[in-house]
Amino acid sequence: MNRDSPTPMLRSVPGGARAFEDAAEKTRAGQRGYGWSGTKPKERDREGNDRKGGGRNETRQGRLPFWLLAGFLVIAFLIGGSARGDIASLVLLRPVAVLVLGFGLMSLGRRHVAAYPLHFAVAAASLALVLLQLAPLPPEIVHTLPGHDIIADIDRLAGLQGLWRPMTMTPAATRNALLALMPPFAVLVLAIQLSVRQRADMLKIMLALGLASAFLGLLQILGDPQGVLYFYRITNNGAAVGLFANRNHQAVLLAGMIPMLAVWVRLQSERRGATRSWRRISLTSAVLAGLFLIPLILVTGSRSGIFTALLALVSLLFLRGPVQASGLVSCVKAGGAKTRVTTGFGAKAPGLARAMPWLLVMGVAVLVGIAIWLDRALAVNRLIAGSPADDMRIRIMPTVKGMIADFFPWGSGFGSFPQVYQLHEPDGLLSPTYMNHAHNDWLELALTGGVPALLILACVVGGWFARAISLATSRKDPAGAPPAWHGMARLGLVVMLLFGLASFSDYPLRVPSLACLFVLAAVWAAAPGEEDEGTEGGAAAVTAGTVKFRNGQRP
Repeated sequence: MNRDSPTPMLRSVPGGARAFEDAAEKTRAGQRGYGWSGTKPKERDREGNDRKGGGRNETRQGRLPFWLLAGFLVIAFLIGGSARGDIASLVLLRPVAVLVLGFGLMSLGRRHVAAYPLHFAVAAASLALVLLQLAPLPPEIVHTLPGHDIIADIDRLAGLQGLWRPMTMTPAATRNALLALMPPFAVLVLAIQLSVRQRADMLKIMLALGLASAFLGLLQILGDPQGVLYFYRITNNGAAVGLFANRNHQAVLLAGMIPMLAVWVRLQSERRGATRSWRRISLTSAVLAGLFLIPLILVTGSRSGIFTALLALVSLLFLRGPVQASGLVSCVKAGGAKTRVTTGFGAKAPGLARAMPWLLVMGVAVLVGIAIWLDRALAVNRLIAGSPADDMRIRIMPTVKGMIADFFPWGSGFGSFPQVYQLHEPDGLLSPTYMNHAHNDWLELALTGGVPALLILACVVGGWFARAISLATSRKDPAGAPPAWHGMARLGLVVMLLFGLASFSDYPLRVPSLACLFVLAAVWAAAPGEEDEGTEGGAAAVTAGTVKFRNGQRP
């Protein structure tokens, strides 16, 4: 049979031969590096990386942001695991963050900013708001600000009526908040410069850091509660805090690793050249890691970690998404007939991968039961028994809401909660300990940042919902998008959601390492998008793979 002639199926359809020739020509154009338009775009491989001469063209300049970001994340997790502003390791972390940020800004292009307008708008607005709170203002303005009556009384009694002061009640704490923006800003400017494949590879770095923290937490509960494995002086001794000072922060990281493992398995199954045995190995490894993480979350003693982990398990259904390029099947009309076209990006994921969410749920149920039976589920015990400290978190809520009204609409200043709360603390809530935070970052943000901070937060939440709706309603990836597109985007949304919900009872985003992870997740959620690296070099799935027809014949 002449391989250049139309197939018998298309020959019998009116206009089928013509449509077949057009599709074949476009396929040959795609193999030559041309898109549907007939123009020659920038050549890319299926992961969205540039090609040159048929090979991968990752120059030294292109690899440097990836390794710099990876190294900085390792440093941030090793020495940036506490939300306190007085830990000694910040003396090293923040200068390194400034240097990394400077390099990122030097290599930042206008196209990067244009591709991520919301990210940079939020970052610029956050920086501007902190600087505004630190700007000196005349006493006529400061003394009339809501909640600043005590400042006016102090200036009057001390004879400082003409002294210019910033808007914030605690300038030193707000300056610390300004410096705390440097690590996440550094991650932002570097992450958006990575290729699609590099962003997916960054997932491996986060999984390695998370597993290292989990293993360290296991050693901590097996060792001395006052031993050297606890990196911070003020910490939850005896609990599996890992690389952090707070058990809640360890728990939210471990919970976030559950969807990360699921997406990693999916990427491995869709990788070019991945064998069936490798798919099974990666799936088995991810399931075993997940079964290791769940009981460890219970052992941390974090009750918020339980709810975060349950939500992470539920999110596995959302992460499944549409069929990726490896199994994408579409129909192309050819003169009224439908022709089955399948891209040749590799085999579909094994059937066991589709059952992974249910396997995890069953395994987790068994492990939770064993942990409770052995009386090692500290989080469950604390959830049932309760504690005075957590009762205090609920009891201070009316006071915090009253403070928000007192300082509305401009806020008391970032980082000012401990001092401002002491001014408003009722006598009935006095105790030997002090409240370092409101343990509800949504309310504390409203208190310290006022209406401007709430507007910035509304932009973030609105952008999250818009992106979630877009991904939830899309039936398939954008044309020509690499296989990592949908899984990484959904993963970013899930990680952001986990941190947002955990912030209702704690303050995870005040930890430098977790703040960096949140920004990285925001980049995952937004990219690669349609106008990013996903559309060039293959505007349709048929141009990137092998065309297979229903009767098994090829042109």
